[in-house]
Amino acid sequence: MFNGLNSVTFSNFPIEERKVNFFVDFYQYCNHFAGKINNHDLDTPTSICAKLIFQLENNKDKRGVKFVKNHLKRLAVYSNIYASSFAEFQPLMHIWERWIQADGNYTFLRDNLSEFTSLSKALHTQLEANLISHTVERIKEHLLTNESLETLKEGLSFFTKILVAETIIGRRSRNEARELFSEIMTNDYRKFPYPAHINTSEEKRRFFNAKNIVVILDAIKNFAHAPVLEQYIYFRIPGLELADNSAYEHNNTKIYPKSHPDVKGMLEWLSTLTDPDIKNFFEGKIISIGEVKVKSATVKGAYKLAKNNILNTTRYIGAVLDKSIHVDIESYLHTENKVNFGWNIRFINGKAVIHENERLQLEDNAFDRFKDDTCHSGWEFVKHEQYYIQAQIDQNISNLWAYLEFVLSNPSTSLVPAEVAAAILVLDETEFQFWSNLHYLRNTIDSMNTNCKRIGLDIDQQQAMLNDLDKFKEYGPLTQSDLFQYGFSKMMNQSNLASSESRREQYRFYIEIMNETYEQRNLIQHQGISCEAAVTKLNSILPFIFARIRHVLFEYAKRYPTKNRTELIEQIKVDTANWREV
Repeated sequence: MFNGLNSVTFSNFPIEERKVNFFVDFYQYCNHFAGKINNHDLDTPTSICAKLIFQLENNKDKRGVKFVKNHLKRLAVYSNIYASSFAEFQPLMHIWERWIQADGNYTFLRDNLSEFTSLSKALHTQLEANLISHTVERIKEHLLTNESLETLKEGLSFFTKILVAETIIGRRSRNEARELFSEIMTNDYRKFPYPAHINTSEEKRRFFNAKNIVVILDAIKNFAHAPVLEQYIYFRIPGLELADNSAYEHNNTKIYPKSHPDVKGMLEWLSTLTDPDIKNFFEGKIISIGEVKVKSATVKGAYKLAKNNILNTTRYIGAVLDKSIHVDIESYLHTENKVNFGWNIRFINGKAVIHENERLQLEDNAFDRFKDDTCHSGWEFVKHEQYYIQAQIDQNISNLWAYLEFVLSNPSTSLVPAEVAAAILVLDETEFQFWSNLHYLRNTIDSMNTNCKRIGLDIDQQQAMLNDLDKFKEYGPLTQSDLFQYGFSKMMNQSNLASSESRREQYRFYIEIMNETYEQRNLIQHQGISCEAAVTKLNSILPFIFARIRHVLFEYAKRYPTKNRTELIEQIKVDTANWREV
């Protein structure tokens, strides 16, 4: 419903209508790009504070100093905006300033560790309880005043970015965060996110029918703070046979034979249904049942977590017992109480379509790119390709970092892999901003998502923009959407992106991401622990970031076919020297 532009109509209030449409459309844009491009961070004061506390409690020696400093430095950016609203902000900033005056040495941190930790926890408690509400109230102030969008755009954009990042991290899913407006602006009273005191269907109907724009915006708080529920997801495991009444349990995952008494109630419930596809879900000569217990605010979120768990469990069984085990992860049953069940069934004979742009993505791998073996460095990328693929499948931050060290290390240069990776991403930034904004904007103005009249175009102009780049550039300035003009400007202002000052900003953005990846890699590798806020962020952006790094590396390999891998890294160092020193 909210994939297009200018979806909201307040015919009697044109100023408010324009601002609300920018808010809705900008939220979706930020949700798509958060963490992927400069000025669209996937962090908030709450998540930064959580990472600070994690370091203070788990990395107390000298190695943790640079990470603690980085988190405090990033929190300080928000101090002027939030200090007056969150009383615990200023005390933490005061001790940070005292530490800076003491030359930021380890001794000061060690001697004041207890104070750092208690102040950080006090602020985090306050932010976790109130930042969403504070952000929504500020957004309401911007939307419901008579002032124009031009006057308020900067502030509205800032608080929208905070809302997006807070919601993605809180819901642990970019896809779930994308559903915000589908829920708060729904026409179905059953889908609306109600305050906690509204429980019965009658109460919900009354509340829903009486709601206004203020109530709708307040519902953002309910959406962002949706309660996390314990849920069970059930998968079919064909071809796996267990002894009657036995069960195998591993990491909140249980595998049962169909004869097991713990699944008797579910099978009896299935037998009462009339739809044969659901009724016979677990039918087959040999089928075991995988049950995964997870916590999530939604069924989709629960399924995603459960899918990873069941695959990890069956991989473990396969590795230990040298057996090949297949799980049907496309179809599943779900329940909160093991009494009432829902389902999501995808038929095996359904087709999976790979579009042209997806095919090109699949071909951007070392095996295909270097199959002609004309690049001197190609074999080094091919050698580590399978390791990279498995690390991406497993969402393993530690192994992804190990891959980065494989391909970006160079003993002859002073640059560490994090610096090389950040530099590579900046090399790609101008081209990336152009094509990513083009693809995003074309999707939003597609006639399936946006009526041409809502953006001031006729149908021929709209279709031409989808199929012809020159027409897109010609009609872009005519498109009546504030979000479209925001993205179009970023897409077309190539000279701004390529300036040394802009490149330094981009480099700082990406070096923070790479340093945070290294930080979590160390915690995982050496202590077997990780920070949930950091892992949520990194799992959302690293697959995308690594694909960009590899794309540039492979392009360099083709451009300099006689250079080996370390010589390519040296060339990148030379090409980025003017703006990399920040």
